[in-house]
Amino acid sequence: MNSLIRVASISNHLELGNPQETTKQILTMIETVKNYSPDVYLFPAYALTGANLGNLSFHKTIIHACENCIELLLKQTRKLNAYLVIGGISIQQGKPASTIYVLSKGEIQATLTEEDMDYMFSIRGVKFHILSKPFSSLLQYVNRVNELGTDVTLIPTNNPTIAGEIPEYEQVLRVMSKATRSGIAIANGCSGDTSFPHLYRGITGHFECGKTLAFKQSIQGGNFTVTDFDSDIIRAEKNALGLPVCIDGFFDNDILQQVEPHKEILRMVSQDPYLPEDPEQKTDYLLDLFQLQCSSLATRLQHIHCEKVVVGVSGGLDSTLALLVCANAFTALNLPKSNIIAVTMQGFGTTSSTYENAISLMKLLGCTIREIPIKESVLQHFADIGHDPNQHDVTYENAQARERTQILLDLANQNQAIVVGTGDLSEEALGFATFAGDHIANFNVNTCITKSMIRSLIVVLAQTGRFKSCAGILTEILNTPVSPELLPPSEQGKTTQKTEEILGPYLLHDFFLYYFVKYHFSPKKLFCYAQKAFKGQFEDAYLKEKLSVFLKRFCAAQFKRSCTPDSSVITEVNLSNTTFFMPSDMSADLFLQELEKLN
Repeated sequence: MNSLIRVASISNHLELGNPQETTKQILTMIETVKNYSPDVYLFPAYALTGANLGNLSFHKTIIHACENCIELLLKQTRKLNAYLVIGGISIQQGKPASTIYVLSKGEIQATLTEEDMDYMFSIRGVKFHILSKPFSSLLQYVNRVNELGTDVTLIPTNNPTIAGEIPEYEQVLRVMSKATRSGIAIANGCSGDTSFPHLYRGITGHFECGKTLAFKQSIQGGNFTVTDFDSDIIRAEKNALGLPVCIDGFFDNDILQQVEPHKEILRMVSQDPYLPEDPEQKTDYLLDLFQLQCSSLATRLQHIHCEKVVVGVSGGLDSTLALLVCANAFTALNLPKSNIIAVTMQGFGTTSSTYENAISLMKLLGCTIREIPIKESVLQHFADIGHDPNQHDVTYENAQARERTQILLDLANQNQAIVVGTGDLSEEALGFATFAGDHIANFNVNTCITKSMIRSLIVVLAQTGRFKSCAGILTEILNTPVSPELLPPSEQGKTTQKTEEILGPYLLHDFFLYYFVKYHFSPKKLFCYAQKAFKGQFEDAYLKEKLSVFLKRFCAAQFKRSCTPDSSVITEVNLSNTTFFMPSDMSADLFLQELEKLN
């Protein structure tokens, strides 16, 4: 995958005033990191000499020693298929100056001082920019980085350490990477530098489009960070915001273009990329998401001067969240919960557990409860169209879904209400909804949220006490297998139709959806990322099989997405027809052919 470029940021240990000994340690660290096959080795500013030599910076012995060390590095690293970016001292206009050396293929590619801001190079089409500036001034260069449109900015720097500032440094770098929608790699400071008047801490970190890929610090001894940056992700993020993408004309020849791209991914790949990794941030995000759901419904009700809603409640995850959204929205609008007409419609596949969970939740929330069995009306429909009720095919299933939707819509007319839809993003992506059945409503509150996110959100709502009285029943619902419950249950009363046994895990399909829609990953790259994220959990053959299912169903389901109900766009990745479009007759063949070529 040419879009993956591996960067090693290294904070070396420094022998103050002894560049030769320092260079030995630098070469030792290069030898250690070499096993990862980086494309770029990034060291701090002053990595060879230290930042505070004072008047000794003028001493010819120091300057010559630094020059000799660069020659040694050139000799020892000439066989590395990589760039080496490292800081030292050189004489510029008769004065010693902090100098960043760019080495590759046994040659000095560039000698940069603090005034040189725009040196750039390219590796397999991925564009790099070197910016050697203090932490305190980095955000001043956001506009310049955006103008250049580079994929990754390399920051060799040397800031003294002050207690409590490390979280601020990390925040600055994360903000900068988000503001520029680019990669940021930093190597700061060297342990072993002077203790007077400052102390130096080694910091290495990698950031991409506002996310921390890796961040380390050390006071004693060196440290390193090795990560893959993904230019596909970076450029998709830039395009989404209309930021410039760098063009080749600004760059030197791509002297490493013959290097083989990395076959393995050296970066963390989350199984649920929709949510923050940090547990506290994840909780905050989910609660904010829930509030946006509630606000979207409340806003719609206010604008159409409506004070009642109808929602079908099955006892499953989706309808549970939709009902909680209704309850919270009605609290915000100072409307009685009795204006929520919650309807359970027992069909051929309804189990006693889901029915009881639905009824219990309605009672706890104070809704108006309507129980309307659909078996007799569906059997009458089968008789009308001449369908054998013992033939449990798609007609058997969809007739039930459409009967339920008819009931909900008619109840809404009867009560001057609107039907609140419950369908989620995962079902929308896979087309796992009945056209003109559960696919239809007056307003949908879940359509931007995946099944995996809904599960996480209900867990948070149950745990945070927002619906304290419902915590027990919410736990019961979370433990219930996902099912449309359209086929008759077993003799023991258990559901025989488990969605994830039919389609595969929603977590996996949600993963495919994220990278396919947001970053336009090819099937090959989707497969490789899934291998990384689900290593040890799913075999490669299974991943390939389910990716094929995803691609087929995603392309085939567009006709349903083209006429979905109104909903607010409240997540980055969504399939709203205001932000996402594809033809309804799109073939998946091209994607499947690429998938078939994978070993």
